Formats: sequence, C-alpha cells, structure tokens
Amino acid sequence: MKTILVPTDFSACSAAAVKYAIVFANKTDKKLLFIHSTFLLIPTSSTNMTYMMAVKSNIATKMKALKKFIDDTYAELGLKRNLSTTKLVVKFGTSVVDNIQEIIDEQFIDLIILGTHGASGFKKFLFGSNATAIIQNINTPVLAIPHKYKYNGISNIAYAASDLINLKKEIKKIVSVARMLDASLNIFHIDKEKSNQKKTEAETLTNKLRQHFEFYNINITIIEDWDKDILTAIKDYTKRKPVDILVMQHQKKNLLERLFTGSQTKEMAYDLKVPLLAMQ
Repeated sequence: MKTILVPTDFSACSAAAVKYAIVFANKTDKKLLFIHSTFLLIPTSSTNMTYMMAVKSNIATKMKALKKFIDDTYAELGLKRNLSTTKLVVKFGTSVVDNIQEIIDEQFIDLIILGTHGASGFKKFLFGSNATAIIQNINTPVLAIPHKYKYNGISNIAYAASDLINLKKEIKKIVSVARMLDASLNIFHIDKEKSNQKKTEAETLTNKLRQHFEFYNINITIIEDWDKDILTAIKDYTKRKPVDILVMQHQKKNLLERLFTGSQTKEMAYDLKVPLLAMQ
C-alpha cells in the first residue's frame, strides 16, 4: 500500500483537501500521512537548552492540535481513523518545501494532496509561495483541491495536451492513474491553427494509444477555440464536460508552464473549480 502526503495548516481551506484525501484513500486503499509544518520565533539571546525546550513544547502543542483536527475531520465524515493506515507528523522548520522533501526522502510518497486558499481559489494556489514551490521543486505529483470541493468519485480524468506529437510518452503515468481508478482518460488539445488535419490525426492516434496501452477508455478531442486564450478554453472545457480531475504536465516550456504567466491569466484562474493534478 502506497502513501498519500497531506499538508495541513488547520485552515478551512486545507480541510477540504483533508476530507478529499480521506475519502480518496479509502477508495484506493492508500495510506495517509498528514503533515503540519511549524516554526517558532525564539529570541537570539536564549540559551540552547531554552531553545530546544521551546521547540519541543511547540511540536507537542502542534501535534495535539493536528490530532484533534484530523480526528474531528474523520468524525465529520462519519468515519473512524485507522491508526495502522494513517500517520501524523509535525515538522519544525521555516521551509514547508524542505519539510515535505524530508518526508518524501524517508518513505515512498506517490501523491501529495493539498488545498487551495479561500476566495482566491487557484490564483492563490498557483502563485502562493508554498504550493508553487512544492510543484516546482518536488517531483511527486500534486493534486490541488479547490476550496469547498467535495469528493464525488473519479470517473473522468481530463488531460490538457499542448500538442499531439509526444502524447504517447506524456500520458504513460496518467494512463496508470486512470487504470487504477477505473476512470476514462479524455485528452483535449486546443487548436489555434484552424487545421482540419488534426482531427484526422486525433482519430488515428486514439486507436494507436488504446492498443499501445491496452486501455480503451482513451479519447482525444480537438477543440477549436480560436478566439480565446488557452486557459479560458480549458476552463470552458471543464464546465462543458464532466471532469473530476484536470491533469497538466509541469515541465519546462510545456502547457502548464506557459499558461500561468501574465496578469490576465492569473485573474482568470479564479474560476477553475475542479481538482488539478500537476505532474512532472
């Protein structure tokens, strides 16, 4: 059984991700590791012993708060926490990213589930220092849950493809996720060139991918939203189609990298309402 890492700061925003992770783990037979990062400003004049005692006290207080937060969340869902498949960790340090990386180095983590923040939605997630740093510096896939989003099962996974050329390589990991969840993989490409040839290529490629992966719940759609920027077209797709998870690759010069730059696209990111899985 593999493990999902769930960072939490006890906020209502992180609570949505914690609830999602609990239900998701129950459905997929995963272990859960809940982590809280803490830091305490201590006067430089303090002795080393005083400092260590303050750190120890701070960690103990935060661990008590973490246990209550997680147990209360389980109770709210009508569930009881299984102590053998869940673990609570409090890490002391100024860097949330370093704390998470330490956990990943210590044991195998195959997914991080974290929440977005309040009314700012995905704008806060994509450009908030912690979440952005986690995606940019940690290789583990990150599933970001919008504020107040509730787990309703995962039947449809959508992948926003920047092109069709490298699709076989790009979707290898995504197919594994779709297969595990018994979900369909709906690949869509925003065509800005008004080329009918791409539709023919998509049909041929669909059949090739189904046979290559021996997975037949793969579909490719070419979307001709010529007058919209790419992010708006993606958001429109998630509104028109049933999407339980939107997957985007995080690599240099790819679609995810290009999308979230510039003030206009930052403002548009407010309304993205589905979980976003960012993968390396």
